Amino acid sequence: DAARGVVIVLSQHHGATYFHALSEVLPRVLVTLQLLSSDKLSLAFRAHARNATWVLPRSGVLRKWVAPLIAARAPSSRIEYLARDQWLYATRMLIPAPPNAIRPCAMHDVVAALKRTFLGSNGSSLESDNFRAAHSREDGYVLLLSRGEELSGGSHCSFRRCMRNFEDVLSALQLRFGSRVRTVPMSGSAEEYLKLFATASAVVGIHGAGFQNIIFMPRGALVVHVGAYNDRRSVHWYGALAHTFGLRYRGVMSDDPTFTSNSATKITLDVDTIMRELENAQGHSEIERVLRR
Repeated sequence: DAARGVVIVLSQHHGATYFHALSEVLPRVLVTLQLLSSDKLSLAFRAHARNATWVLPRSGVLRKWVAPLIAARAPSSRIEYLARDQWLYATRMLIPAPPNAIRPCAMHDVVAALKRTFLGSNGSSLESDNFRAAHSREDGYVLLLSRGEELSGGSHCSFRRCMRNFEDVLSALQLRFGSRVRTVPMSGSAEEYLKLFATASAVVGIHGAGFQNIIFMPRGALVVHVGAYNDRRSVHWYGALAHTFGLRYRGVMSDDPTFTSNSATKITLDVDTIMRELENAQGHSEIERVLRR
């Protein structure tokens, strides 16, 4: 292929997957955009970088979340999605800092940038209460994460860590919280995810990338995360992220011995344990949004 001039390389291990795209690729994009407008690069390099080619792994996740942000902040750039067997020639190359060098607080910058890109939010409307007022007529949802064909009642699970008794958990939540319960499928637009999580008071589910969306939840919201059997690391996987965003985190260890780090495809949740975690949150402001209705 012909040389592309300045090429910004964002390929990384598992970079095409949802968790890594939101937690690692997007912070690196923001750091790069800031660098391109700073005086840390020569004027000549910055001039060439205005028309840079951003190289991303071929992924629907990156097309949905990362590409629009780059297009909005660097409109004269172009984006190339490369498969593993493809090559791209460059005269200059810029490789952003690796994921482990990105500051944890950078996720706050990611959330603000995504809201501006997909919802046109700015200024005080980025704060949770103002955001709710601007983008939703209702709030206080309890979200149940789905990881497969559970929503359609299908018996086949095409993903790891699907919930065997999904309907039982859903029924118990609806019995307690009524119409305030929402199910969250694997698919959906970026705008839908932003609005849904930004107006939620609690989220429940089995360990998976869907919990990365807690970055959009308002401060004080409850996260009930079910990790693998006898695996404390899995149980507390999203604890630090929840703390960063001021969320109340409850890590629950699964009592299903088939749920390991390598993971069975169908996992049974203890419905009573899930409901107890939610009930124990009574008196907490975000959960009261749901309970008082």
